[in-house]
Amino acid sequence: MEEKKSDLIDAKDAANVAAKYYRNFCSGDTVFSVEEIEHRSSEGLWLITLGVQKKNPYGIMLAGQTEDKEYKEFTVDEKTGAVIKMKIRKI
Repeated sequence: MEEKKSDLIDAKDAANVAAKYYRNFCSGDTVFSVEEIEHRSSEGLWLITLGVQKKNPYGIMLAGQTEDKEYKEFTVDEKTGAVIKMKIRKI
């Protein structure tokens, strides 16, 4: 029996899965944003890149300082919604 297209997770669900997965590995509040979404339909995968704000160890911003981001790429199975892989994405 073939699965219907409607049974597959969409981009928004894949991004939410990636965010939840990442939160399970970090402590405290983490600020992040969805940076990139790629659907590889032939492979049945979503590639989700999250931009994660690096925490300032002092909790303050100095004049002229910008916050750095780290980028994490997640591979999410579109059928099961499982995260297959998380890796650092160099930009």
